[in-house]
Amino acid sequence: VTLTLRPNRAWSGFRAGQFVRVGVEIDGVRRTRTYSPASSAHDRGLLELTVTSHPDGLVSRHLRGSAAAGMTVHLGDAQGAFVLPDPRPDRLVLISGGSGITPVLSMLRTLCDERHDGEISFVHYARTAADWLYRADVEALARHHPRLKVEYIATREGGARFAARSESAGATVAVC
Repeated sequence: VTLTLRPNRAWSGFRAGQFVRVGVEIDGVRRTRTYSPASSAHDRGLLELTVTSHPDGLVSRHLRGSAAAGMTVHLGDAQGAFVLPDPRPDRLVLISGGSGITPVLSMLRTLCDERHDGEISFVHYARTAADWLYRADVEALARHHPRLKVEYIATREGGARFAARSESAGATVAVC
């Protein structure tokens, strides 16, 4: 489930790649879990989190089943050293797998918001093509970023692939 949060003025933001602690009240007890924002670090008004629901996951199941507009969650300060380098290098390779796409997608969205003119390769692995999270969003970024190359790989489907590459004359998309 993807949640869009509107943090209050106490929120100090995050650097692309970091994680935040999210607390929810379940049966009168605050339960806290960590999630990585998927949104750009430059989108100060909203914070996007994607939560994978696990059968034994108390918080993930609660968010999937009970999250609704107007719900209050507790948001801790961003933490973690897995962030984009500063200054930005001319060439970057962003690799993710499964639900680990969220911090890497945050980095990609941040770079695109900055109009980074360097070369970016984005590679995402998942078990099946049905598990390719954010594919449409990444395709849209590839159509607009002149030096972004994208590849999605399904590891349990014989390495099935989806690739997108933006070129100055327009987007080239190939499905293998």
